Amino acid sequence: MKPNPFLAFRSAAFAVLRRQPQAGASGGAQAPRLATALPSPVRCSRRPGTHLLPSSSFHSTPVALHKGPSQRDGSRQPQARAKRLEVPQHNPTPKPRRGNKIKIEYVHLLDPTTGSQGPLRPLSDILESVSEDDGFVVELVQERPPIVKIIDLKSARAQTLKKRQIEKRMAGGAQEDLKEVRLTWGMADADFQHKFQKLRDDLSKGNCRVDVVFVNKKGQKPLPPQEREERVRELIDSLEDVSKEWKPHETKGVFAYVYLQSKIKVSNKIDINELKESVPKHIQQKEERKLRQQKNLEKQRAAGQPSEKDYRNLWGV
Repeated sequence: MKPNPFLAFRSAAFAVLRRQPQAGASGGAQAPRLATALPSPVRCSRRPGTHLLPSSSFHSTPVALHKGPSQRDGSRQPQARAKRLEVPQHNPTPKPRRGNKIKIEYVHLLDPTTGSQGPLRPLSDILESVSEDDGFVVELVQERPPIVKIIDLKSARAQTLKKRQIEKRMAGGAQEDLKEVRLTWGMADADFQHKFQKLRDDLSKGNCRVDVVFVNKKGQKPLPPQEREERVRELIDSLEDVSKEWKPHETKGVFAYVYLQSKIKVSNKIDINELKESVPKHIQQKEERKLRQQKNLEKQRAAGQPSEKDYRNLWGV
């Protein structure tokens, strides 16, 4: 049988390592280091004639790595925690108590014309004399002494809207809206009428400037200069009642530019009576929802589909 060279080399290496401690005792300085560098083999009990080296212990626990700048002596500086952003507290303005929410038996009624306080009287009598259906409500002014006043909801809402509109105009200023409309020389009549009507609507609103640009469509034969000038003049004349040229129109090649300005000036005055008669937005949305629901019910009935009300009547809910 041919001997295995690897097994022979391993046996010779183990024999040399076993003899090195004895050589170190006789005076070798590096032998003990070599002997302690490698562990001694252990004889395997299952397979006689084989030797195993004891394995080192393995730790599965992860090591926490400390990040951050270190000092000269090796110690690490403690990291400062990030400061939390301070969020300002929201303190909403409390709504004044009105109607039955006023839990005071006797109050003074404030005269709206003179501003003087009336005699002490029961709150129930004041509530009975005021009807919320007519747009009037009783509001608490202060608790000590208890003073109430009768306010007109329409007038109060109109004053609030007026204040908001004034603030909006002061913030935005009286600047004119600048817009641009692009038309082509050979566009269809339906497209031209649609854009023309939109142009007239924008100029009719007032405080508006519109730049109309005539362009030549790609692949389209350009019109003669005389015909282009007639088209531009026709547009200006058709909008003469709502606009005027703030700058003479000009032609550059196949392009033509018309500069129109609205003649209508929007007044900065706010009519308080119109604000009183205006319907609040939440009421408009409520009415629109009711109309949509009615239309959906009519469509379901026309299609023969049962509605939610039919199911309730069926189950007696």
